[in-house]
Formats: sequence, structure tokens, C-alpha cells
Amino acid sequence: GLSEYYGGWYYIENGSLRWNYNGLVYHYGTWYYVKNGQIDWNYSNLVLYNGGWYYVHNGKIDWAYSTLAQIDGKGTWYKVTNGIIDWKYTGLSEYYGGWYYIENGSLRWNYNGLVYHYGTWYYVKNGQIDWNYSNLIYFNGNWYFVNNGFINWNVNTLAQVNGVGDWYKVTKGMIDWKYTGLSEYYGGWYYIENGKLNWNYNSLVYYQGIWYAIDNGQITWNHKGLVYFNGGYFYVENSQVNFNYNGVVNYFGRDYKVVNGVARVPRIADYMDSVAQSLSSDTQFLILVDRNTHTVGIYNGTKYDWNNWAKWSCTVGKASTPTVTGLFKVGTKGRYFNTGTRGRCWYFTQIYGNYLFHSVIYDRSSSPVKIIDGSMGVSASHGCVRLSIDHAKWIYDNIPKGTTVYIY
Repeated sequence: GLSEYYGGWYYIENGSLRWNYNGLVYHYGTWYYVKNGQIDWNYSNLVLYNGGWYYVHNGKIDWAYSTLAQIDGKGTWYKVTNGIIDWKYTGLSEYYGGWYYIENGSLRWNYNGLVYHYGTWYYVKNGQIDWNYSNLIYFNGNWYFVNNGFINWNVNTLAQVNGVGDWYKVTKGMIDWKYTGLSEYYGGWYYIENGKLNWNYNSLVYYQGIWYAIDNGQITWNHKGLVYFNGGYFYVENSQVNFNYNGVVNYFGRDYKVVNGVARVPRIADYMDSVAQSLSSDTQFLILVDRNTHTVGIYNGTKYDWNNWAKWSCTVGKASTPTVTGLFKVGTKGRYFNTGTRGRCWYFTQIYGNYLFHSVIYDRSSSPVKIIDGSMGVSASHGCVRLSIDHAKWIYDNIPKGTTVYIY
């Protein structure tokens, strides 16, 4: 055991002082660290004894001591709780003003993520809390907003991941995927759809009793004119719908009468006109083909504002070789091609594959003079849409490549 001599304490084993002993010795309720046979009151370190690691502080185990420590001041840092390494501990631990992430008793320098500690979630970067970190963090299937190193459940804002890419709506500290509507951010108002800012949205949004016009995802406050929404056109001033306005407004070259802020949309003459309104095209033109009525419709304008320019009779595919249906884009064009043994079709415009707009069938003269088959208003072709030569040439001359063709 230990024995005192002139103020020093020495380790005695079987009656003799053991100068070569280094380790722990129990004496009257306390464990002391003996180095070279005597207690080293300056020693503070981790010591392995009987399979456990103990923290010696100023020469003895301090069971009330909790800290982080290394073995011989180098290598891995360990969590010491009540004087012994706590291998079961996982969480945060404070050390000289810094907070570090401990996993199974050891400090994890390579950990990056969220850690829960006494009611708060903290962001750990490279093993310690980063108090300067403000960003969106993905954790257990959800995205959370970390502000100055911890999740602030009172934060409502817009945020990006790592400051780039899409903007997201943060409500009470996490992305609100269910939110659709307006959100304010540093004085600007933006349109959020299912939790994400939609820069492509151009229409109206209702917010706290007012309808606002959205231009490319945000309120510009200077929008004036008609805006299409849910089947109607509404008059907007300063980016807000003015339901008190009555007058005439020009929209894409056409005058509309506005009554109480709502535009009177021009009359749609038939089913083809109504079908056209919901379609879009990469050009200012749109072509529709009604196989049942054997009609080609030519439209000018834009989606929801297609104006019928002409309707022509045509011949479509017979039952055994029907004209294809669906949405297509105008492709290549050509002056003529030969068909059968003696026929020639003039001014063809590609719809899809070998399906074309072209003239009725002429003979193979150098110019279209003699018609071989002038059938019109019937189902008789091999799948192409036949037109009078004037109408085929008009499409050939005027309809740009990429124009949408809808056949039904």
C-alpha cells in the first residue's frame, strides 16, 4: 500500500518500496496514481487499470470530474464521466467553451450532421458545433433550417441548400412541402408551390383577400393588363386585380371589354375553337385536324388566346390506313413527291413520319394542272391530310417548322 515519509507518499509492496511501480493504488477510499514508486501530484491523464480507463487529476482519481481527455495528450479524445471513460455515451460534450460530438465514448471528428442535446438540435461540422452555420440540412427524411448552429423552430423564411439552386419555404424550422401560396423574403413576395419557389409561374394568386399577378414567380408591383387564370381573363393594375375596373383593354392586338375587372372572352364558334384554346405551340401558329368533320383549322395567337384564321375541308385516311392522332410538330417540307404509278402530290408539309399535309393528287406534269383524284371532305387517303392546292401551298409557305399540329 501507500506509506507517508517526510511529506512524500510511496508505494510499498510486501514491505519493500517499489521504485519501478507505475499505476493506481487504493488508499483509504481514494485511488492515487503512483509513478516511479511515489504519488505524482502533478499527474493528470487517463490510466488503464483492470480493464477500465480512469482519469487521474492532480495525482488521484476524481470521481466528480467530467471532461474530455486524451491518453498522454495525443490521439483520440474520450468522454470522461465521473472519473472514468464513458463508453456508453453518445451526444454532445462541452470542453473549454467548445461543444463536441461524442459517439460511444470517443470524439468523432468526421461527423457532420444534427445532434439532439437537452431539447435542442445542433449542427455539428467536423465533430464540433459550428455556431456560424446557417443552411438547410437533410436529416431522417426531412429538411431542417439551421440558424447559427442550431434548429430554430421559430424561423419562417425562404432558403436554398448550400446557397445555390432551388428556394424552399421554411415554416417553423423545416421545409413545408404542403405550402402553396405567397411568401415574403427581404421585402419581396414570391410564389411557392408545394414548398418550392416556382420561377415559371405566371398567373394569379389569392392571398389575404387580394388577388395578385405573379410574373416569373414573384410580384413585380408594376404589372398592368389582362392576366389569364382558371379559364378567365382579369384586369390587373400594380400587380393586383382591380374588380372595380370597367373599360376596354387591348391584349395581344385584340380589344377586350372588361366588366368589373373580368374580360369578356371572344365567342368560341365551335368545338374545334374550344379544343384549340388549351393547346400550346412553339410558334404563333396552331393547326387542328378533325377527322370526323374532315376539317383543318388554322389558328394564330398563343395558348388560351388562339384566334381562328381559317377552316378548310380536307381528306383524311380511310379506315384501313387511318390518319394518326395526337400532338405533333411541323417538320420538313417539299415542293412535291410522286405517288402510285402516275400521281404527284404538291407542297407537302410533314406532320409525323410519313404523315403529311399535301395537295390532292395531280398527274406527273411539271406543274399542277390536271387532277387525278380531287376527293375532298371524305376518308380516302393512305393517312395523309389532303387539301386543295391553294391551301396546301399556304401551309407550305406560311407555317413555320415546330408549329403544333393536333389531330383528333
